[in-house]
Amino acid sequence: MKKIISCTVLLMCVLFPMSVMADDSGFVEVSRENCEQYDGIIIKMKHEQSGVELVYYENADTEKTFGIGFRTPATDNTGVNHILEHCLLESSEKAEHKPFSYLLNHSGATFLNAMTFPDFTYYALASRDENEYRMLITTYLDNIFFPSAMKDENIFKKEGWRKNGDIYNGTVYNEMKGAYSDDETYLSRAIFQSLFPDTAYKYDSGGSPEYITELTYDNFRKVYEDYYHPGNAVIILYGKQDLTKTLNLLNERYLSDFDLTQAPKKPVYALQQKFDDTKFIKADYVGDGAASVAVNFVTCERGDAQLTAKTELLAALLADRNSMYFHNIIRNGL
Repeated sequence: MKKIISCTVLLMCVLFPMSVMADDSGFVEVSRENCEQYDGIIIKMKHEQSGVELVYYENADTEKTFGIGFRTPATDNTGVNHILEHCLLESSEKAEHKPFSYLLNHSGATFLNAMTFPDFTYYALASRDENEYRMLITTYLDNIFFPSAMKDENIFKKEGWRKNGDIYNGTVYNEMKGAYSDDETYLSRAIFQSLFPDTAYKYDSGGSPEYITELTYDNFRKVYEDYYHPGNAVIILYGKQDLTKTLNLLNERYLSDFDLTQAPKKPVYALQQKFDDTKFIKADYVGDGAASVAVNFVTCERGDAQLTAKTELLAALLADRNSMYFHNIIRNGL
């Protein structure tokens, strides 16, 4: 009788898997599956109160990695999401640990950085030391969820843009001014504007110098309020670590302060519509007199990870004029 009950319970668990609470961290396990690619298991969770989604790649790798990404589709060329990335990591109201700029050169971290894309912003770190790893997580999330920049406009002026007399300055402004000193940057912007006129990809998420100076501090703060909530984020964990400690840290110090019912609506992503005909675009810009021609194709949705990876590999092979792959195509008249 006991065996029958045990088998029945096991069958019910297989047919109707239950969500499993991970300790008292507030996270509910959604699914788990073997992952040969990373020699481990992929565990997906969700924090019920804040709504943040979490994916843990559990394996024996001693390089522990943490990342948090927010959906931040660009809506103009002011580079507001890029400026936010810089400003958030500048300092925190909590200030219990050394700032990000100090840790870049004074920690044993194997990776510390943040990246802005047309549709999301990602903050990532990695370390082999478990204690330092969680300290770095605390530093990042203190800055992200309790940033000084929301109350100190000088941080916005320093990292974004400011005007001294007739001269514009600022970390992001100067960075993008340097990027736009290259003709290829203008060509790249023209390509994305023509390929993706219906989506966030038509904008330069890094910011165009001529538009960055249109960004106001009020709009900067509004974009933060619209996007930087756990309900609009995904957390990635990777490598061998004390998962219970990591989840409890996330819950007790940050996520328990947020309520999903108060989260802003998740941004809506527009899909690019197919073109009826081939498009010919002429882009004018001040350059060195050289002319450029680019032929471009919309190939697949980014959501298709395998097809995207294959397409990027194909593009890389086609772009390498020294590869045998490229020469074989030429020899075969393709």
